[in-house]
Amino acid sequence: MSGKAPPTSLFGDPELFAAITRAFPESARLDPRDLGELLALMGVARVPAGTALFHAGDPPGPAYLILSGQVRVERALEHGRVVLLGRLGDGDFVGDLGLLDRRNRSASARAETDLWALTLTLEDYQKLRAEGHPAALWLLSEIDHHMARRIRAMYDRLARVRAEPALALEPPAPPHKPRRSWLARLLRLGA
Repeated sequence: MSGKAPPTSLFGDPELFAAITRAFPESARLDPRDLGELLALMGVARVPAGTALFHAGDPPGPAYLILSGQVRVERALEHGRVVLLGRLGDGDFVGDLGLLDRRNRSASARAETDLWALTLTLEDYQKLRAEGHPAALWLLSEIDHHMARRIRAMYDRLARVRAEPALALEPPAPPHKPRRSWLARLLRLGA
């Protein structure tokens, strides 16, 4: 994108920057201007507990980068049974598959607790990728990392459920807690 200074409305919100760097410590790899340009494209969502973010079959919409809160991801089966696919929290993405494959939502997601998240539309993500923006590369790397972690967790859970089918009703373990980054410390000093 351009070499202009990052938007002051985002850089002037130390709470938002602290939340971003706490939830996504690898954002420290980005130049602060690139991070600012990414944030200028993103929306900020505060979602009350119990609110649906999207439903299976919906067209691809925004991806949510969870700053705080917990999201329940589930899928209804043909005979009406609902299967819990996972719970996502601070530092996780939900709705990110649509950014990659542009297909309808494969599952439903609902805020289990009050949720604070950044949102990125498919159109803005595609624009960043087409420009070769460093933020798009960072996002893709983060999505890859989170997807690999979720796939490994699903394999582990599948193995346990196959060994003991009653475990299918047990919710997966809560997400990991990311470490703090140098960017968060730097932003605290500048505040």
